Amino acid sequence: SADAVVSQLRAYISLIDAQITDATTAASPEIKLLLKNSGNTPAYDLTWLSVEQAREPADQGPLKIETDGFVGKLSIGPGATSDKTQNFGDEWRPIHPRAFLEGKVIIYAYGRISYRDTFNIVRSCQYRFLHKRDSPKGRMEADSDGNQCD
Repeated sequence: SADAVVSQLRAYISLIDAQITDATTAASPEIKLLLKNSGNTPAYDLTWLSVEQAREPADQGPLKIETDGFVGKLSIGPGATSDKTQNFGDEWRPIHPRAFLEGKVIIYAYGRISYRDTFNIVRSCQYRFLHKRDSPKGRMEADSDGNQCD
């Protein structure tokens, strides 16, 4: 069927890795994100909006995706990857390292990836990774919520 052909041949973009440098120092930690096209055809006009944020665990408000994390349009071939590194800049406050060590702050990296597949269908993927005091060193883990792709 036509749907089977599309599902076999289309691009599939997903975030496959998220790493973070030490969050216990005064220097703003860097977050490196890696996405991959695991499909059989290129992803075109890919846009990538991303945000990094330090939040208190009790802060359950929505994580808003702003356009300031925009990466220009890309094309990614089958099996290819693309990465980006970002940091908090001025938003990393002197209180954050201690609050992180005390378990009072969780670091989030989240965003949305949109692209057009070879069938001219616009697809999207939302992701949300987090890093807590007890997370493996240098690793961000997929959050139980906020990760979905079409």
